[in-house]
Amino acid sequence: MGRQAGSLKAKRARARRRKEAGLRAAMLGILMVVCILCLVLFIQGQKLRAQITRNDRIYNELNEQIAEEEARTEEIEALRDYYESEDFIRQAARDRLGLIEEGQIVFRSAN
Repeated sequence: MGRQAGSLKAKRARARRRKEAGLRAAMLGILMVVCILCLVLFIQGQKLRAQITRNDRIYNELNEQIAEEEARTEEIEALRDYYESEDFIRQAARDRLGLIEEGQIVFRSAN
């Protein structure tokens, strides 16, 4: 009986050690998976930060272009308003057609 009890204790001890080794292996496996996931997430985060930086730069460039085009549009509208004004029409008639307004005196050179 004493021998069987010792043998039973030894079997239980071996079983407990195998179970503990299995648990350690499982925990190590889980730890590795978690570490790999953290590494993947870190790398993806870096890629996303780089993409955000690129997108911010493009966004700022596009905003600058919009501001330039808005300024150009204002210049074109001001020029259009000037070309539609009476002052421009009178000046163009004088310069291109040689017309004079009523009451103006024309001086011609003797050459």
